[in-house]
Amino acid sequence: MKSTDFLILPVFISLIIFSCNNEDLEDQNNTEFIEYTIDGGEPVTIFEDINAIFYPNNQDFSSPVLDIFTFTNDYNTCFRIRGALHNPNYLGTYDNHDFQENDTGFSMDDFDWVNCSDAFNISSINNNITYNLTVLGEVGEYIDINFSGDYEDYDGNPHTITGIVHVIRDN
Repeated sequence: MKSTDFLILPVFISLIIFSCNNEDLEDQNNTEFIEYTIDGGEPVTIFEDINAIFYPNNQDFSSPVLDIFTFTNDYNTCFRIRGALHNPNYLGTYDNHDFQENDTGFSMDDFDWVNCSDAFNISSINNNITYNLTVLGEVGEYIDINFSGDYEDYDGNPHTITGIVHVIRDN
């Protein structure tokens, strides 16, 4: 063997490793997910049955609405975040939506209507969650939101929450 043969082999192996790692990154980047943590606990990550719908003209709100939700048939995994957005500059930072006329902001529903076991029980009282909408893609493109803050549940107990929403827009 020539000394150049030893040089070619490590370069070839490095290219294979880089190629595999690059494919792994592409797979992660093509996956929609929702991930959140409450009170510093274990992260909850949702990959399946995610719906992301944007309503530029919603008759129930005075502003465009973004609705992202998922729940499994057994109701063990549920998540919903809904935002009344600034018009026409949708991207930006939002606080809690208090459902008053002309109010913008996000809310996270607790899915009481489907008896979900993952209900957040987020009260609008002492709700200091900040939502940052950074991407609102076209249909088939990504929507990105990160959120964090503290809130009280309906029993007055304090909690913290952090999360990321990286989902594909359905309509």
